[in-house]
Amino acid sequence: MGRKRARKMEHLFLYVTCSVIILIGFFGCAHSDPSDTPQERAHAFLSRAAEDAVRGDFEHAFKKNEIALQRYSEMIGDQALYQRSLFHLHSKNPNKNNIKATDCFKKLRDRFPDSRLSAEAETWLITLEALEQQNIAIQALKTEAQNNQDTLRRLTHNNNTLKTRISNLKAKIRLLENQIEELKQVDLGIEERKRESAEH
Repeated sequence: MGRKRARKMEHLFLYVTCSVIILIGFFGCAHSDPSDTPQERAHAFLSRAAEDAVRGDFEHAFKKNEIALQRYSEMIGDQALYQRSLFHLHSKNPNKNNIKATDCFKKLRDRFPDSRLSAEAETWLITLEALEQQNIAIQALKTEAQNNQDTLRRLTHNNNTLKTRISNLKAKIRLLENQIEELKQVDLGIEERKRESAEH
């Protein structure tokens, strides 16, 4: 009975060991098939980077892109730089950065002038430059609008202050006019009494 149990345990251990070896071999092959050409491996890195970006995982997308750029620069450097530029411009990228995208497009254009992507990079550079100029113009207009608003606020405040002063001056004028009127009445009363006294 003990031998049967020991034999069953050996078979189970052997089965588990073989399964683990098969799984390791399967996953190992899935990630780096030795029959793949360097070109295929290079494109696989870019594909995985693109998949990460689609999922919104830009940290891993940039890492995989960097590996592709370092290992296979001669083969797919232009594509890796182009992809990296697009990652920097992606609307879902929380660290979206037009300046870094521009730098990548410039590197692509300068390092790979014969690449078909070089012309696209040049188009992107023109577009990004136009956007930057528009942003500068928008900022200038916003600053001007803010300055005008500040001036208007200051003038409105000054206008309100002047209105208050004018209102106070009018009140003083009315007070003085009333006092003059009262003095006239007093003066008329005195003249009237003088005349009455002179007649008697």
